Amino acid sequence: MAYTRQDLIALVLQNVGVLAAGQEASLEDRAAVDIRIDPKLAELAKREIITGLNGDSLDPAVFLHVADIIASACRAPFGITGNKAEVLTAAAAEAEASLKLLSRQFSATAATGTFDVVRHVLEALGVVTVGQDPSAQDRGVVAARVVPMLADLRSREIISVPSITAADPSTHLHLAAILTLACAVPFKIVGEALLPFQAAAAQAEAALRVIGRQLDGGVATGGSFDVVQAVLENLGVVMAGYTGSAKDRAVVSARVGPTLADLRLREIANIASLEAADSGLLIHLSVILTSACSQAFGKDAATRTLLAGEAAKAEVSLKALARQIDTGTAVSGYFDPVQVALEHLGIVAAGQTASAKDRAVVEARVQPKFMELRGRDICGVTDLSELSLELQGAFARILAADCALSFSEVPPQRLALLLAAVPEAESILRYRSFVYDARRPMRIERFWGRRGGSAPIAQRSFAAPAPTSSPASDQITIIVDGGREG
Repeated sequence: MAYTRQDLIALVLQNVGVLAAGQEASLEDRAAVDIRIDPKLAELAKREIITGLNGDSLDPAVFLHVADIIASACRAPFGITGNKAEVLTAAAAEAEASLKLLSRQFSATAATGTFDVVRHVLEALGVVTVGQDPSAQDRGVVAARVVPMLADLRSREIISVPSITAADPSTHLHLAAILTLACAVPFKIVGEALLPFQAAAAQAEAALRVIGRQLDGGVATGGSFDVVQAVLENLGVVMAGYTGSAKDRAVVSARVGPTLADLRLREIANIASLEAADSGLLIHLSVILTSACSQAFGKDAATRTLLAGEAAKAEVSLKALARQIDTGTAVSGYFDPVQVALEHLGIVAAGQTASAKDRAVVEARVQPKFMELRGRDICGVTDLSELSLELQGAFARILAADCALSFSEVPPQRLALLLAAVPEAESILRYRSFVYDARRPMRIERFWGRRGGSAPIAQRSFAAPAPTSSPASDQITIIVDGGREG
């Protein structure tokens, strides 16, 4: 049996205390309730609490809950204040929670029978209860992060999935676990509360790596991710799903250019603009910008420290992706000891081009160090290019240790490792350098031989000469480099 609009009006008037059960309400009182029924049902549908309700015919399962909600909406016209108003408000809140649980049964939208990753993420984060339909705003927060997440997985070569709906079902739960971590901060899950989500995402990535080669679906589909909006959500300036104001967006946008310039100067990533950035970088950029904007939005020191730590992790991820998104072309294939020395120092990552200033610090020490090694007979060539690549690598390790104190960012542990590697590198140079020794060899004459000439060492004969009675023949003659001494 369905309840009519008149039944609903009568129950609402009883709930607000205007009439007792069995009494007839006046036309004015009935009109005050009736005019609020349809707008309230439309509001419930808009907030995605429940849809498909008809005020003229209500199912018994929802009738009492709808009456409580409409009664709370009628407090003002009936002058209800104080404790009675609080009771009505609390009853309406409980009624909305009950309707959310019933919403799937009474929703006009038919179930699709497919895995809903957005709903799963929101349930895992505790935003909605199991079986409850999420709001459009909450769904939008998760949906906006799907494409950047898939692009990040593709860039790091974990798995290439065109879209979640087109992916193999065996990947759905793994993708949902990774997406849950990407959406945790906008829904106010930070600090130690993130640890379970981080662990689950790490396990999911490991599982996807195993099945990635079998389930590679090609290129990811397009999508849009608003980095500025994501920053405002991460900072709690706006609730997840609500658009930031023009002033708040301007605060974040003003920091985009300087942040990208800083990343470019430190050679973490060379990104011209957010619009031109690869989709796989956007989530990492939003984390870095969140830290850059934290003080502007009045975050305390503890929160700023936490955000700075997350930004540092994001920078590491950007460095790892820098070589893949670099649109430049390699210009040479020769071994560069200066570059290698900076890599040993940790100033640049392997394959990342060093800045001109960093190179200048190391280049200023190349020739002095080279001459020092030559003076100690560790290296006998006149030019570094005359060494083999193996020996140039040994020289680069020695050079790195020599330059370490010039870079304050080199930690003591790395410095100790560099210094410990110097003796072995010098030993390699000393043992092999004679092969590359370009110095002109000395020419000496036989100790017991004729005065008239000299011969290289390789042509000497060490047979004893015949004795002679001439005292002059006992004189030793040494010819050095064409000169003669008697």
